Amino acid sequence: MLLSSCVQYGLLELKSKEGYKPTDQFKKIEKPMPGENVDDFLIECLNTPELYKKLIAEFKDKQLPSETGLANILDRKYGVKGNAASIASKVFLKNLSVLGMVNGDNIFTINSYITYTEEKPDVEPIEINVINQRIPLTLPLLNSSVAKPSAGPLITKEIPVYLSGGREAKLSLPVDFSDDDLKKIVKVLSAYLP
Repeated sequence: MLLSSCVQYGLLELKSKEGYKPTDQFKKIEKPMPGENVDDFLIECLNTPELYKKLIAEFKDKQLPSETGLANILDRKYGVKGNAASIASKVFLKNLSVLGMVNGDNIFTINSYITYTEEKPDVEPIEINVINQRIPLTLPLLNSSVAKPSAGPLITKEIPVYLSGGREAKLSLPVDFSDDDLKKIVKVLSAYLP
């Protein structure tokens, strides 16, 4: 299941007679160059699955529906049926939340240099392979790469945030911070937006 998710997000590719190989995208996330923001690469991964491209086009800069509302949209408009629609809804919304793409008013915004392929959402069903109705809750490696404690006695983790003009801010968090902690931080920071 994890391998399949990594392929869908563009982190791994399956090569004939070679097996799974890391993509350039994975290498950018695993070993970023100075001045690169890993979150931008994770946002690129979010825009890789066909279903996500359509959902991003439909909801960009708009208020997101509830988990149940999105599940109904996935079922009726995109052909994701039954329990798979509920799981897919939860996965998509959790990914947006973890990447800080939802503000306090539940508006989905993309704050990245990444350009998205603007697609008009259509009503054609999308075929999704869901094995045993199980889908991982977040982008592979997202939580583990952010929250992984580093070696040594450090109790905090600094996350660089690269700003325009070559400036840099640093967010200092406890090593064991959770998704709920991130949601609180995003909510507080979004209060400073005009």
